[in-house]
Amino acid sequence: MGDAAFVERYDRMILDAQMRAFYGGGDYYNVGHWDAATGSLAQACAALVRRVAAPAVPAGARALCRPGDLVLDVGCGLGASTAQLAALLALSRVIGVNLSPAQLAHARQRHDGPTFCAMDATRLGFADASVRCVVSVEAAFHFRSRFDFLVEAARVLQPGGMLLMSDMLFNPVVEPPWWVPPENARQDAAGYLRDCHAAGFVVEAMDDLTAATLEPFCEHLTRRYPATGVAQALREEVDAYVLVALRKA
Repeated sequence: MGDAAFVERYDRMILDAQMRAFYGGGDYYNVGHWDAATGSLAQACAALVRRVAAPAVPAGARALCRPGDLVLDVGCGLGASTAQLAALLALSRVIGVNLSPAQLAHARQRHDGPTFCAMDATRLGFADASVRCVVSVEAAFHFRSRFDFLVEAARVLQPGGMLLMSDMLFNPVVEPPWWVPPENARQDAAGYLRDCHAAGFVVEAMDDLTAATLEPFCEHLTRRYPATGVAQALREEVDAYVLVALRKA
């Protein structure tokens, strides 16, 4: 599937009225991070962004991001994660990056603070070593390819800068869903880590969060749409939901 066809099909899905209602009319589009106190999918989605971005949030003298630092939200969807990052990193410059003009138009209309740019994740329009942190919430498996994105993120990051992601690994014996390019669908955890190292990163963390993300999301999906079988298909397609923290060497 070419980029234009993929974007058009993805736009239809993410902007569909039923999908928007499922997410409570908000602009998040992820499986969320759930615990006993989670009251809604929107809360879970915001919690996932906080969890992914935690290493970048200012925390005294050891803060990753300083005032004026450039932070990218790559694969920003409808802009909710970018707006949340802008609030969490109030003195940093946060830019949301997306391939879809329709999603970017929606993001600009709904979220005034951040800047949004039309850009391919594997060809970022930023200078070498100009970015302090790259965040990608549940998007890297869409990119053609994930490895090319890793290489490009390493290029734009400053030495010591970080790439913070949530991502999915897929069942190699199951046909990948249409929203995953084949080159991203046949990779186990060991191969994933090799690609991170080959792109120029030190792996600080790769944590399996399936039990706190994909599983409760599928349970929520089943409660809302018990007869569709979508949740079961997702469980069969996805091997693991991972949180990845990479530092540029």
